[in-house]
Amino acid sequence: MAGCLFRAAGRQFRWRQPGASIIGKVPDDSSQGARPAYAGVNLLQTNKPLADLGDTVSGFQDNFSGATRNTNWVALGAGGDGYLQQGGLLKVFASHGDPNHLVYQRPGYSNDVQEVLARIRVVVFQGGDASRAGIGLGIGTDSQGLNFLFRDYTNEAPVRHFQFRDDGRAWGPTSLTSAWTNNTWYWLRLRQDPRMDGSNTVFGKVWLADWVTPEPAGWQLTWADSALPTPHRTGYAGLTASSNDGLAQYEVSYFLLKAAGLPSIQGSAAASPPAIQPPLFIGGGVTASPTNVIVNWFGSGALVASDAVTGPWTNVVSTTNSYVTPVSRLKAAEFYRLQYAQ
Repeated sequence: MAGCLFRAAGRQFRWRQPGASIIGKVPDDSSQGARPAYAGVNLLQTNKPLADLGDTVSGFQDNFSGATRNTNWVALGAGGDGYLQQGGLLKVFASHGDPNHLVYQRPGYSNDVQEVLARIRVVVFQGGDASRAGIGLGIGTDSQGLNFLFRDYTNEAPVRHFQFRDDGRAWGPTSLTSAWTNNTWYWLRLRQDPRMDGSNTVFGKVWLADWVTPEPAGWQLTWADSALPTPHRTGYAGLTASSNDGLAQYEVSYFLLKAAGLPSIQGSAAASPPAIQPPLFIGGGVTASPTNVIVNWFGSGALVASDAVTGPWTNVVSTTNSYVTPVSRLKAAEFYRLQYAQ
């Protein structure tokens, strides 16, 4: 299937062919909001898919099912607001500058002892030090904080793993050597609690979000208080986007923040996240600068281009989900489509 975007003389149009979907248009599926929160789970059992499922906690949770994002979500960092809520998913694609976060900025909750849980699926990820995706806490207004990240870096073994990051100061001394794959849902949990167990301050764990795998009883990765850079991070909690133009696009279907000072809520996550959605053009698809015209997209689609809406179509080679055309090489008109497998 394919959607199409048209650019001509500084104008943009979307075009629809019978039987083909427009990129960025997601069919309404009201059943997504009706999925039982505790499907197949005895809340009294000890090996639940989420330890706090059904528990009353001081916290905030979001399943991103609303038409618009909760107004307490605030984008921090040079990457700007590269976060799109659509069809029960939050799509994360900010990447310029370092670091970038979307934080829950409601006032009054603890800024040092915090715990974050999120269900995340990496959609597109290019290996390298700058490519980052995950969760964060203790995030200041300068976007510096503590993070628990998906990592794909050839200088480390295994190449794909999970690791802590203290922005601008240090990577965690060890990593969680669980290999991860694109288009697979994972639960990530991160906690900062100074010397909670007598010696460690940062705690993390990861497990498959298949509603069958129980949450691990203990923390899988820790960062000792004695080895953690000081002063300890304080601030808000939220999601971590990529840095320095590293390509890392991911989706979030559930987010839970636990911290003193937040209202009492009952932990409630849907058993299944929304189905895979088609790729889409970002921000209308085409942006222009004095020197370049740029096409950006989210997801694992392949860009094709044509001088005419009827084709023929030519594959555009890009490993960055971005296609840049110098103004000096612009044509009178050009159409773009994203092709993807269903």
